[in-house]
Amino acid sequence: GTTLSNLGGGTGTWTGTVNVIGNATFSVGGGNMVIDGSLAGTGNITRTGANTLVLQNSAASFSGKFINNGGVLRVESGAALGSATGADALTMAAGTTLQGGTITALGSATIGSATQGITQVAGMTYDAGTGNTLTIDGAVTAGGGTLTKANNSGHVIFNRAITSTGGVSANGGTQTYNGNLSLGGAFEVGTNIVTNLNSPVFTAPAGMNFWTGTTNIAIGTGTTTFFNVGNATGQAHTINQTAGALTATAHTFLGHWGGQTSVYNLSGGSFNQPDTVTTPTSESQANFLIGIDGSGILNVSGTGVLNTTSLVVNGRSNTNNLGQDAVNLTGGRINLGKWGMRTSGTTYAVNLGGGTMGASADWSSSLNMSLTGTGGNVVFNTLDSVDATSARTITLTGVLSGTGGLTKTGAGTLVLSGANTYNGATAIDGGKLHLGTASASTVSVNSGGTLQAGSTTASAFATLPGLALNGGTAVFRANFTAGDKLVVSGTDTFTVPASTTISVVPAGDLLVDDRITLIDYTGADLSPAAFANLTLPASVNPHIDWELENDTANTEVDLHIISADTITWTGDAGGTWDVNSTTSWVLDSDDITPSNYYDYDAVTLDDTGIDTPNVTLAGTIISSEVTVANTSGTYILSGSGIGGSASLIKSGDGGLTLLNDNTRIGGTTISGGTVTVGNGGTTGTLGGAGNINLDNATLAFNRSDAQTLSRTVVGGAGTLIKNGTNTLTMSAGSNTCDMVVNNGTLAARGGAWATSFAANRTITVNAPGILDTTTHALGGLGGATRPNNIVINEDAIWKLNNEQQLPNTSLTLSAGIVNGPGDVRGGGTITTVAHATKSSQVNCPVSNGNGGVTFNVADGSVAVDLSVTGSLSGGNAYTKTGAGTMVPSGNNSHTGGTNANGGVIEISSIADAGGVGSIGTGYLGIANDGTFRYTGTGVETSARSLWIDTGAATKTIEVVSATGDVTFSGTGGNINKPFTKTGAGALTIADVMNAGTVVTVDGGKLTLGGTNVYTGDTTVNAGGTLVVDGDSIANTGKLLINGSGEVQVTELVDPVIEVVDTLFIDGVQMAAGTYGATGSGAANLDDAHFAGAGVIQVITSAPAGYDSWKTQITNGEDGRTQDADDDGYTNLQEFLFGTNPTAGTGSLTSTEVSGNTLTIRWRERTPGATYLLEESATLANPWTTSGAPITTDGPMDGDYLPVKATIAIGAGRNFFRVEGTEAP
Repeated sequence: GTTLSNLGGGTGTWTGTVNVIGNATFSVGGGNMVIDGSLAGTGNITRTGANTLVLQNSAASFSGKFINNGGVLRVESGAALGSATGADALTMAAGTTLQGGTITALGSATIGSATQGITQVAGMTYDAGTGNTLTIDGAVTAGGGTLTKANNSGHVIFNRAITSTGGVSANGGTQTYNGNLSLGGAFEVGTNIVTNLNSPVFTAPAGMNFWTGTTNIAIGTGTTTFFNVGNATGQAHTINQTAGALTATAHTFLGHWGGQTSVYNLSGGSFNQPDTVTTPTSESQANFLIGIDGSGILNVSGTGVLNTTSLVVNGRSNTNNLGQDAVNLTGGRINLGKWGMRTSGTTYAVNLGGGTMGASADWSSSLNMSLTGTGGNVVFNTLDSVDATSARTITLTGVLSGTGGLTKTGAGTLVLSGANTYNGATAIDGGKLHLGTASASTVSVNSGGTLQAGSTTASAFATLPGLALNGGTAVFRANFTAGDKLVVSGTDTFTVPASTTISVVPAGDLLVDDRITLIDYTGADLSPAAFANLTLPASVNPHIDWELENDTANTEVDLHIISADTITWTGDAGGTWDVNSTTSWVLDSDDITPSNYYDYDAVTLDDTGIDTPNVTLAGTIISSEVTVANTSGTYILSGSGIGGSASLIKSGDGGLTLLNDNTRIGGTTISGGTVTVGNGGTTGTLGGAGNINLDNATLAFNRSDAQTLSRTVVGGAGTLIKNGTNTLTMSAGSNTCDMVVNNGTLAARGGAWATSFAANRTITVNAPGILDTTTHALGGLGGATRPNNIVINEDAIWKLNNEQQLPNTSLTLSAGIVNGPGDVRGGGTITTVAHATKSSQVNCPVSNGNGGVTFNVADGSVAVDLSVTGSLSGGNAYTKTGAGTMVPSGNNSHTGGTNANGGVIEISSIADAGGVGSIGTGYLGIANDGTFRYTGTGVETSARSLWIDTGAATKTIEVVSATGDVTFSGTGGNINKPFTKTGAGALTIADVMNAGTVVTVDGGKLTLGGTNVYTGDTTVNAGGTLVVDGDSIANTGKLLINGSGEVQVTELVDPVIEVVDTLFIDGVQMAAGTYGATGSGAANLDDAHFAGAGVIQVITSAPAGYDSWKTQITNGEDGRTQDADDDGYTNLQEFLFGTNPTAGTGSLTSTEVSGNTLTIRWRERTPGATYLLEESATLANPWTTSGAPITTDGPMDGDYLPVKATIAIGAGRNFFRVEGTEAP
């Protein structure tokens, strides 16, 4: 229980012996303490206090443990701690520091041993000091926190195991780990530090981060999650791995941030990532990404191995790269999995100069690669790098350039399909190499190797400068017009130094005496001895017999078809299609001889065997060509699939259903009838490779499980139909067929910003079908062409996961549904078809940045024909046409205006800022017979411009609710066409009514606030109220009040007088004078039709009637039926036609004939009478109303208007008369 303390400050030194009999305490709170004598005893020592305790003593007879609970502990050597053993011989508390040296200076020291460990209670610091080495020779056990190396040039070495639930952080100098390192936290390598990671076993489940410096890895085995190299801007780091297997289960970033280039030199051991990637460019999955804003260089050499399923060279973009992200392979091996090698930018380099590219799964890459030859030929080994058994396929579609060469080894296939320019030698020592269409490299086919032109799915003519068949095999798909051929362009560069097999696979209909060129060479003839080294195995098909010919005249090696026959299905022996067993075929050469089927037969299924349409394939069926040409019925193929290079040709109006899973790699042509894949179950595939030719025919998919069609459908007027309940993903673009979705989901994925999906075609969706699209899946604006039409029928759905550009496409909805969250970026027309019970729905956002969008809505029996719940946005206008009703109830913000050009557009807000149920922020236009219906229930004012200036038909503004009160206060529009106010609510229009306007109020209240100049009629019908303020109606206007209609004259000025020319109440013209409600002071009071304090002043009375007119007759013969001037016309007739009743001036009408036109002229009393032009062929009844046009013939003349009728003179006789009738 004894305490040794320094209480006086400064440094206290104990030079004697400290014999610790019981536990003791060294208190270093007042100042530093130095133990410079000796320690003895068996008790434990606990150090307290924040200052420095220096142990530069001897301790040969001290066996107690040391617990350092604070400050700095500086130890001259491990001997100063005595002989205590165990993992806790020395315990360091949280926040403490361990150093080597004496009181005078930090120095190098070794602390701990194989039997003396250090226990860290939590995080602490190991400080060697500048230029010193601190060696920790005992195991370290940490309960948490961070093991920190002090930031100086010192070297800290850990020779024993470290077990910690926390992590490691180090800066400056050097750190070395020679024992096992098991962390619970992250391994953090900071700035300006060299790290030597030599741990036999290493684990860092919280990942590894590297800033600046160098890390040398020579572990045994190691596991971590993420691996970030160059973890901040300008922080470059170099990794040198020479041994061990390090596995990162999450992402690897090499060159994480900008302004720096980080390097990984992998010359020994392996860096490994698991096969867990689902998205090959994801930054959170186990992708190896070189260059994530910064730049990265991966150098693989010596015996180093990289194992990853996904290698991304330039992982994010070119923006912050200092230079190329690069992969340099000069030795060792890179084994890639199913995601292969790709890029997310354009600044990258792949340099292959030695070493091996391997495969743990089939993989492909479109990257350009340089074969440098630095370390010799690069080897492509397609034998599985994991199980060493499976044959894998590597496909390279980029350009291979450079002066280096390539060696193909291992079972499996390497496909070269780029425009390759590398000119080093190519050696095929194992497996198969597909040469594509051209090579700049001389090729040597050695024992165990196989060469073939084209790709695994397509035949080709391949040109190469030299070819040595030095054993092995050359494979050819034999087709008279489009098979495989090797064209050796160099002079005398085709040699056959060793026995080589020529393997031929029929790839089409072979005919007797066909000569098919397999090898075309230049220079001297192939010698008989060389030719003798070529071996052609006999055809496995007895229907085909062939031989090789040495065509020296044309310097060719040809395949000569000695005999060949094709077969047609009869089904006579039943519905089984097998190999050399069932005689259900007939030879085409005589249409008589029954036959079995043999591999590579070209077969036909036509009307011959349609009585046995159910065909079950048994065993492996490898055909060269399958033609289905039935004109009726449907062939159904089930059982095993058709393999090999067979093409499928479907013609005739009959059907073909595929329930078998076909693996063939030939072409597909459908030019008649319907080919159906599946019958609603989980079997049935089309098979084949390359484009699908679909011309005037149908291709249907009917599977209940998810399927992917990765091929382009081309041709003429073909249709692809999606049936079946699951998803068909179409991942290819540039399709030229129409598409119909009847069930399940069609996931369109083939389009892109610059790639069309189905240019100028029609996509139709029927319930319960769904069209599912992602960003630009139907084509963008970068050169792509979108479909012409998309038709969504009743209850069918188009789901937009992301935006889709549709600047010109017509979208037609027949009670169809369009859902988000993606938006339609329009510029085209959205059309609805009339429906009796269901609305069409657009539940996704719509934007019109590509041009104005038109909603053409037909009028069905349903109340709302088109519901748009998605927001409307963009800077162009939205136009509503058609007789139907559209309700845009989304959060609308468009600025380009709203045009109600037909039918009804129904909104609930006119807020100038836009919002839910609004018309955005732009103008409102009402044209033609359009109706703008407002369903809000409160008071709203909008300063937007109101345009009513297009089309002769009457427009309508309806305010539905009696509590709705709408004011358009803007004055920047133009109103000069007829419009009607309906609905129980109130409407105020501040803008001027210009000439051409006709105003009708059929319901609610209309307030005219402008100083109006229109001359058309103003009509207030029953249920309507018109509010005027003195300038509302032009002084020359006509005011008509019918039924309970009311005119309210507001008291804005004193007195208010609204002047009109004429006033009609219930059809009767009123006399001149003032009209108003009680209290207005008007001469004519009428509380039924007027309200307010002002008056209506009427200028013109009704014209005088007959009784006034007849006063000019003075001879007493003034009755209607009398003839005062004896000219043969009654006084009433002269009243009606405006002639003089006392002068006998002649006819009531006049006529004129010009060519084939008769013109009749007369005068009409206006108002006060009505007139009819009638005609008859016989002068007898019945007289019928004539259809001849009647137009004005001059200005008003007093109470009479001159008019004329223009009549085309036709064959036969006809009579005309004008009938006038006095108004009651």
